[in-house]
Amino acid sequence: MPHTLPFIISNPHAGLSIPQEVVGQTQLTYVDIVKDSDEQAKVIYGSLKNLCYHYIEADIARAFVDLNRPDDDISKDGVVKTHTCYDVPIYQQRLCMTQVRELLSNYYQPYYRQLKQAIDIPSVKCLIDCHTMAAYAPPSAQSPGDERPLVCLSNAMNTSCPPSIFKAIETAFSDVFGDTLQINEPFQGGYICTYFGQFIPAVQLELSRTESVSVATKSRLVNQALTQFSQMLAD
Repeated sequence: MPHTLPFIISNPHAGLSIPQEVVGQTQLTYVDIVKDSDEQAKVIYGSLKNLCYHYIEADIARAFVDLNRPDDDISKDGVVKTHTCYDVPIYQQRLCMTQVRELLSNYYQPYYRQLKQAIDIPSVKCLIDCHTMAAYAPPSAQSPGDERPLVCLSNAMNTSCPPSIFKAIETAFSDVFGDTLQINEPFQGGYICTYFGQFIPAVQLELSRTESVSVATKSRLVNQALTQFSQMLAD
């Protein structure tokens, strides 16, 4: 039955598009863009479009506009980055603030407007911000080269989601994924989770891009875990 799971699904890093505003200024290859994106996310989470109350997915590549950052974060790994997570320079010359503001206006702000509209749906129980992570931590991570778990759930260190709801999603994912699940490690929850957690229970979900588990299996297991989570909330 379609649209039965009472969740907002946010898929902010699945896109691979280069903004028209910076075409000709970027020096990234297609491979660079893919490596910096949440590869597999469009397929793993795409089936949730027909299951959940609201599904929001970005087309723009994370390397150019990172929707999981505050709009005033202009650091190297901020909302409009200077380098990818593999430390590859993105532009031939650093963008000026006029260009940064244009990117935010055209791509960042519309995504947040969609999320803000979705959280007003009365029957929605939780916002789930969905990502994939490199199987081994990239150079920009705190522990470069470390192997990551198959799945990580984050709640901004117990601030973005009430304990009772987070316990339910933790139990559901633990039942489905077993001991491959970690909580708030290696991620504690990004800006989407922390910002919208002020208004609605919000959880960040990360799946490893390891090739030891097929993309189809990852998608099926996520659907199974979220269905169980929904049933637990209804009981």
